Amino acid sequence: MSRDDSGQGSIFVITLVGLTFLLTAFFVDVSRSLQARGASLEVASQAARAAADQVTQESLRTGDPTQLRIDPGAARAAGQDWLAEAGATGRIEVGEGNTVVTVTARVPCPATLLKVLGYDDLSRPATASATLLFGAAGEDGRPIAASPPNTPGSTS
Repeated sequence: MSRDDSGQGSIFVITLVGLTFLLTAFFVDVSRSLQARGASLEVASQAARAAADQVTQESLRTGDPTQLRIDPGAARAAGQDWLAEAGATGRIEVGEGNTVVTVTARVPCPATLLKVLGYDDLSRPATASATLLFGAAGEDGRPIAASPPNTPGSTS
């Protein structure tokens, strides 16, 4: 007595093709999401630097670098301009005595293959900060104070 095996192989092939599609969709969209996260971090870093450059005229006129302060309104505008130019969204916060700018950015990353499973947006936010410093940074990240003139260790 012979058995009819027709159709058995096609079910296996259909399952294998479906599984291959899901794995491919997962790896393609996850790699795109990771790339968008890196782009978000880069945009946040650049926007924070641009915002931290917005020093108030009053603090510049004091002549004392320890009195330098960021203009919060100008910093937010510069940061938002940078975000808009990069096609990102986010928020800019000025804190710690108007000497630190923190930017959270999100570069859009629409799903391609995972849309079939209901995932529309794969973007992830990233946060970066910029601190208003003067002088060169020391080992702990703080600026090194300039030596007073004519002291040991200073060069004239």
